[in-house]
Amino acid sequence: MQIPLLTANPQGLAKLPFDHIYAYIRIYTYKERINPMCLDKAVMRFAGFVVLVSVALSHFVSPWFLLLTVFAGLNMIQASFTGFCPAATIFKKLGAKPGVAFE
Repeated sequence: MQIPLLTANPQGLAKLPFDHIYAYIRIYTYKERINPMCLDKAVMRFAGFVVLVSVALSHFVSPWFLLLTVFAGLNMIQASFTGFCPAATIFKKLGAKPGVAFE
């Protein structure tokens, strides 16, 4: 009787059901090496980082740090209307390759 969490592959070795996720991560990492971070990815990652840090600081330090999340959200909204993003300007000066959204 075979354990449902494990399946046999052609080599006869046990294979976990999450190997496809590991393969996806490896492919994504390879694509990142070939096509390095563009300006759009840098801005979105930075915005996500700011929001997560703000939530953590508001939980552990002071609820007033939620204003940082509000600022990040308002900045993303205004950037969607105007096309101007201060973080994009900084990442351009740091040498990030241009993307599609912030040209």
